[in-house]
Amino acid sequence: FDGRVYFAAVRSARVSRLDRDGRIETVAGTGVARCINTNACPPAGDGQLATAVALADVQDVAVDGLGRVFIAESEAVREDDVDGTIATLFVGTGPDRYVSSVAVDDIGRVLFAFSAQDANIGTFSPSLIERIEPDGTITVVAGGGHDVDGDGIAATSAQLDDPAQSPPLLANHPEIGGIIDLAAGAGDAFFLVDGGAQLRRVDGRGVITRLTHATPDGDIGGVAVDAAGRAIVTRAASIDAVDVDGTDTPLLTGLNRPGPIAIDHDGALVFVDSAAFAPASLERLDPGAALATPIAPGAGAGPSGPPRLDARALPIMSVAGLVVDAAGRLVFAARDAATG
Repeated sequence: FDGRVYFAAVRSARVSRLDRDGRIETVAGTGVARCINTNACPPAGDGQLATAVALADVQDVAVDGLGRVFIAESEAVREDDVDGTIATLFVGTGPDRYVSSVAVDDIGRVLFAFSAQDANIGTFSPSLIERIEPDGTITVVAGGGHDVDGDGIAATSAQLDDPAQSPPLLANHPEIGGIIDLAAGAGDAFFLVDGGAQLRRVDGRGVITRLTHATPDGDIGGVAVDAAGRAIVTRAASIDAVDVDGTDTPLLTGLNRPGPIAIDHDGALVFVDSAAFAPASLERLDPGAALATPIAPGAGAGPSGPPRLDARALPIMSVAGLVVDAAGRLVFAARDAATG
């Protein structure tokens, strides 16, 4: 791998960069969570250096072509600008709310998934997908309706998840369902992994289609979009390519439990694979290759507190998001063994 990897450590509340020499440098957060297991944790520190601001409950990260890093942090979407300062782009309202996933499209618009508590029944409402325009305007682009099937209809008429039946998503709130992953395609199109861990696509007209259906061990953990516009997804033990018509082609099998995935600019797949109760491994599958090779093996031991450390000594326990920037650098959200 010839680029740099950015990752955000869940619960340790840190966004970091993995350099080409295998060393990690903090780019946002202090490593000390601003608040944990609370019903409200509003963002703080706007205008300050991102490395001096305590983050909270980081769920996902994304990056645009300018190198700006976007963070799904508790109930907010934060931006770590190219000058190193942090700002808040969105804050949810209500007694309890969560941004579970974030992505950015090819013209710099930010997509994010948001769920808020329904005060009347004490559960979380189905997620919305919202888009932040360059001028700051925020629009709902999917969700908000009551059609659970949500196939071939306007995306804003669909119900994207059912919290009562969704798998656990947020580490501190296992009762909550929500959008597991987002990936922006060309133009207005994007893919999402819904609360039932199945793949849906919203096309440029705003029409939503379900591309996969629940099967034993078939739940999807991550999605990226390749140059051909296909969704590249991780399943229980494999990586598959899913065409816009739903055709599924296995690309790599025999994995443990792959999760978040990204695509490098040369077409290589970069993904996280992990086994139960063991450190995760960041791996790369080059075009035409039959086997993946480790980038940051999940082995060893070492502190995560210093601003720089050797990635080979950092056991990454779990990863929540992964994306590649314009310079070939990777951004991913993880929880390391040293911080729990």
